Amino acid sequence: MNPEWLMIAAMVCGGAMFAIGGTGPKWVRRYLLPAALAGIALWGGFIWWACLGYAVTQCVTFCLPYGDRTPYWLKFIVFMSFAAPSLFFGFTWWQPVCGLVCFGTFCLSNWKVTANIFVWKICEFIIGASIGITVASLIAQHAR
Repeated sequence: MNPEWLMIAAMVCGGAMFAIGGTGPKWVRRYLLPAALAGIALWGGFIWWACLGYAVTQCVTFCLPYGDRTPYWLKFIVFMSFAAPSLFFGFTWWQPVCGLVCFGTFCLSNWKVTANIFVWKICEFIIGASIGITVASLIAQHAR
């Protein structure tokens, strides 16, 4: 299959499933999204054990706390960890960018000046899409 289709699937699944999982069924974000991205990576040619490792560790990171009672230093670590499971597939500069985007959009959604622009549902989509972009960039590297 053309890796560009897999890249599109990763980005769309990331944004949509992360946002859906924030609206109601948390299992979509916590378990279905990691399985879907691992499946896309498997289809993209990555080894099965790397895909399994990615799925399991991504499930764990999506269960980490970043709610109101979590201090901001821990929220930063949590959001930076969202791209860490993709290290099973290799390194890309999108991994640190993804963590910064996730934390940055979260902060913008909680800052009174920008909270009306960066509503949480939009931030969820951006966070999920950036996770998908990270996987997509690794698929592109692997396809070369």
